[in-house]
Amino acid sequence: MRKFLIQMIGLMLAMTTTACAEQTTPVGVWELRYQDAVGQSYLNVLELRKDGTYATHMQDATPSDTGRYTLTDTMVTFESRLDPRFSRDVPYELDGDTTLKLLIVAPGGGGNAFYVDWTRSSLTRQLRIIEIFERRVPGDLPSRLAAFASEAQKWKEDAVPTWIRMTARQNGEYETILHFFSPSTMQELRMTVTAYDIKTSTHNGSRTAHRPLPPEFLDLPLLLIKANENQITGPLEKADLSVYEQHGAVWQITMTNRQRGSFSAETGAKIDGDVTGYKAQYEADWNHAGELWRKAMKQWQKDDSNGEFHTCPMDPIFDHCPDGCYYHSPSPPVVTRGWCSIYY
Repeated sequence: MRKFLIQMIGLMLAMTTTACAEQTTPVGVWELRYQDAVGQSYLNVLELRKDGTYATHMQDATPSDTGRYTLTDTMVTFESRLDPRFSRDVPYELDGDTTLKLLIVAPGGGGNAFYVDWTRSSLTRQLRIIEIFERRVPGDLPSRLAAFASEAQKWKEDAVPTWIRMTARQNGEYETILHFFSPSTMQELRMTVTAYDIKTSTHNGSRTAHRPLPPEFLDLPLLLIKANENQITGPLEKADLSVYEQHGAVWQITMTNRQRGSFSAETGAKIDGDVTGYKAQYEADWNHAGELWRKAMKQWQKDDSNGEFHTCPMDPIFDHCPDGCYYHSPSPPVVTRGWCSIYY
């Protein structure tokens, strides 16, 4: 019995020691909140992941970063994947399990240094991350969109999601902008979702997408697998989900190597051609504008008196006017005879 008690005490001590070691490690998510001189609030987040990678999510002027890190008892070494100038050795101290003190050298030289206190964060990611094709992309979008829509309806009861835009940030994460449209007020609410934060803003909704997204659609990671099967490969640069009259809900994606594709958000089938209908309208508008310009240029060149075209010398001292060519001095007088274009 005594031997059993000794073993139990030893096991409990080992568990306590392990727990303390886990609690006092810098590994985890840390946040830095502050206000500048004019009252603008900022939230910066530092992730030190268990796999030896890190990411910073900065709202102030500090560049966001990502890469690998190593730890000693007093130093964290950052090896940036983005810019070697971001790689550095940073002395640190831990104040219990709640505060990570990072020694920062003041800009401008002089050797001045000071500790910045980061607080262990209880923040959780707004969107679950799935690693696929060299990117950490947001997942569970259909289920999370329902929760976001519920929040949007606190703004306007008839608000519905109509558009999702996702853009890669330099630290390998994504900024996701959710558009919600209120038909009764013709207003739009935008939710800008980053890794650990959401910001909202309202806009005139008359020119935004109006067709509601379906409650069920192909999640982005599954869509990227479909794209890969269609030889559209590489890290994702941006993605858009909207509803179009002829095709329904459509994912449009662009990779960092500029490969692009459109896919049904219901079946994952690749859609060839212009799904938006904008191309045909753009070409019609361009052709119409071109015809107007050709008429304008012809009128500009034409001689009002006999219908012939002037051949004014291509020299900056000549004005090309509807009724002739006029010589002027380096400081030309005001030309009062009709509309003309002066060459300098």
